[in-house]
Amino acid sequence: IPVLLRIAPSADDIVGAVKVIVLLIWGVLLMRMLAPGMLYVNADALKESQETGYYGYIIGFTLAVIPLYYSVERVLSNGLGSKKDIFWIVVCFALLFVMRNRSLLFASSVVILISILRMPSRNKPIIIFLAVLVVGLFLSATYDIWMALLSRTQMDLSNEDYNRNVAYTYFLTEANQHFLQYFLGHGYISSHVSSLVENLQLMGIYNSDVGFVGFWNEYGILPIIAFIYMSLRAMFDKAVPSYVGMIGLTILLCAPTISYFGHISHALMFMLMYILVCNYQYQSSLESECNTIDEE
Repeated sequence: IPVLLRIAPSADDIVGAVKVIVLLIWGVLLMRMLAPGMLYVNADALKESQETGYYGYIIGFTLAVIPLYYSVERVLSNGLGSKKDIFWIVVCFALLFVMRNRSLLFASSVVILISILRMPSRNKPIIIFLAVLVVGLFLSATYDIWMALLSRTQMDLSNEDYNRNVAYTYFLTEANQHFLQYFLGHGYISSHVSSLVENLQLMGIYNSDVGFVGFWNEYGILPIIAFIYMSLRAMFDKAVPSYVGMIGLTILLCAPTISYFGHISHALMFMLMYILVCNYQYQSSLESECNTIDEE
């Protein structure tokens, strides 16, 4: 974050850079699908991918929500938007769908739906009608995939041996033996130098599986509060555009299952949201100062 603050990229710089990342991820994904020989892919994994149509996660795909929400806001605020905005909505949401990360896919769908219903637009009835039509056609074409994702989610939640259920039980009831550990955590170095993390992983318990709850155990409650606070600022600060608030809401919705501490692309999503919030607040403060000077 300090490096990004020093560079001070604009919102257009950030969105443009992430668009390039999204296209690169699509390039790698298409290579996996069409020319797996160009990449190292395990033969068994490749066979399974060809049978199921699922080619696994690619690092950085979570960043697709940034240009996705940026384009959604432009479409909602500028009538029907431009062809480029529609293109990026399709490209980014299609990437999330192909990755099949249930947490991010469901969260982004909910966030976009809320935004359509709440955001003022000159052509809101037309947009809602077209959105319902497109979503209906999309759901009918991908019905089996959505039902499989929902069925798997229901099965996982009802299974006591599911890794996330086991991890939640451990971190909420067994991990902290002292009152201060709830506030200060066990410490990153202490957790990794000792055999604690290795022993937990042998039991199938990973702190990255349970988002903020898992890393609460290492870092304590204060960093978690800071993450939640910044996400709420993105959502409710009037100086910040709606698409940044949509990123903040997505971070909060995914917080129970996605770790923003242990995975670089998830951490980068939060960092870019933080930079965007700082940029827009700084611009707002400059505009307020200019208006004050003009009045004087």
